[in-house]
Amino acid sequence: MIGRQEERAFIAEALSPRAAAACVLLLGEAGVGKTLLLDTAVGEAERAGTRVLRVRGNAAETELAFAGLHQLLLPVLDGVDALPVRQRSALLGAFGLGEDPTPPDLMMMSLAVLTLASQVASTGPLLLAVDDAHWLDRGTCQVLGFLARRLAGESIGLLVTARGTHRPDWLDPSVPQLVVAALAPAEAEELLSAQPDPPVGPTRRTVLATAAGNPLALVELARSAARDGQLPVVGPLPITDLLERTFAARVDELPAATREALLVAAAAEGAGPAGVLAALPSGSRTDVWLPAERAGLVRLHADRIDFRHPLIRSAIYGSAPFAERRRAHLALADVLTGDPDRRAWQLSAATVTPEEPVATALEAAAMRALGRGAVAEALAGLERAAQLHPVPTERARLRRPRPTRPSSSATSRGPSTSPPRPRGSTGTRRRCAGYPPSAGWSKC
Repeated sequence: MIGRQEERAFIAEALSPRAAAACVLLLGEAGVGKTLLLDTAVGEAERAGTRVLRVRGNAAETELAFAGLHQLLLPVLDGVDALPVRQRSALLGAFGLGEDPTPPDLMMMSLAVLTLASQVASTGPLLLAVDDAHWLDRGTCQVLGFLARRLAGESIGLLVTARGTHRPDWLDPSVPQLVVAALAPAEAEELLSAQPDPPVGPTRRTVLATAAGNPLALVELARSAARDGQLPVVGPLPITDLLERTFAARVDELPAATREALLVAAAAEGAGPAGVLAALPSGSRTDVWLPAERAGLVRLHADRIDFRHPLIRSAIYGSAPFAERRRAHLALADVLTGDPDRRAWQLSAATVTPEEPVATALEAAAMRALGRGAVAEALAGLERAAQLHPVPTERARLRRPRPTRPSSSATSRGPSTSPPRPRGSTGTRRRCAGYPPSAGWSKC
C-alpha cells in the first residue's frame, strides 16, 4: 500500500481497546481505497489473533430481508442454540428458519445478534468488518446500528465502509468517521510508477490529471494506456463514470460467450459459478470465464464469482442493451425456482409492462419479508408489485398502508420500528421503476 499511514493509524486507534466503543466508519468516493484499508485492517487483526466476521453489501440483495446479516453471521450460526429462547426464535425467524409465523421482534432479534457476538468474543477479540454498507438491506443496517451503540465494554470491533461523504442515517453520530481522500500528488506518482507498464510523457501527465489521485483510476487508466497506446478522449467525467467507461471498453474486447457470462453474473451478483452456468446456453463450461479472469475483471471461487470492483459489475450491466439484460434476467428466473424471492425480483427486472403473475410473485415475496420483520424490503416489493399490476383496484390495494407490528421493548436508542420510506424516496438511494437493485439501478 502506498501512503495511507494516517488513515491506518486512525483505524487502529478507533479499534483499539482504549476506545470507548471500538467502531469506525470509512467514507469516500468509488475507487479511493476504502476496501483496501478494510482488508489491511482485517489482515492485521487476524494476525493478532482476532476473529473476523465479514459482510460485503451488494446491489443484488438490498431488497432481500436480512441478507447481509445472514452473510455476516453464517460462520457462527451454529451458536444460536445457546441463545435465550426468545432471542433464538427471533433470529431464526428473521432468516426464515423458525417455526413461529409471528414476525420477529426487531429489538429481540438485535439483542440476539449482540448476544451471539458476545459469545464469540468471550473466547477472544472479534471484529465485524462491513464493506459497501450502502448496499446492505435496511434490516441489516438497523441491527448493525443497534450493535454500534452497545459495544462499550465488549471485546468487539466494528469497521464499516460506505460510498460517499455522508454518514448513513442508521449509524450513531458518536461513531468516529474518516473520509478517505485522494492520494497526494507524490503518492499518485509513486503508484503510477509501480504499474507494470507505466505511461510516460504527455500520456502520463494526462493520466495523473484525469485520475486526480484516485488509486483505482490511476491503475485502470495506466492499464488502458499500456494496452491502447493512448487514452480515449472522453471529456470531463466524474471518476465513477470514467472508470465504468474504462471497464466497459475492456469487456467489449472479450469473446461473446464471456461477455454473456459476465452479464448474467452481473444481473445475479452473489450467485456462484454453478448458478450462473445453469442460466447460460446449454454446453457452457467454466472455461468461459478464463478471458475475464485474465483481463482482471473477475475472480472465480468454488462458491462465488467476485468482480474485482463493484464498478466493473455496473459497467457490464449498464453498457448492455436492454434486450440482452432482459434475456439474462429471464434465464436467471428460470433457474431460481427454489428461491421464490430472488426469482420474483429477476422477473420484475425483465418486465416493462403490467403483468399480473409477476406482480403476484412480488407481493408474495413482500409478505414473506414482512413476516420476517423486514418492513422496508416489504414496502419496496409491494410498490413494485403495484407498478406491475394491470388492475387499478389491485394497484390501490397494494399501495394501501399495512399494519406492522412494532417492537414493544424498543426504546429511543434501539432500532426504529416505524415503517421506513421505500427505497428511492431519498436522494441517496435511487431505484428505477423497472429494475430492482440487481438490475443496476444506479445506471438509470
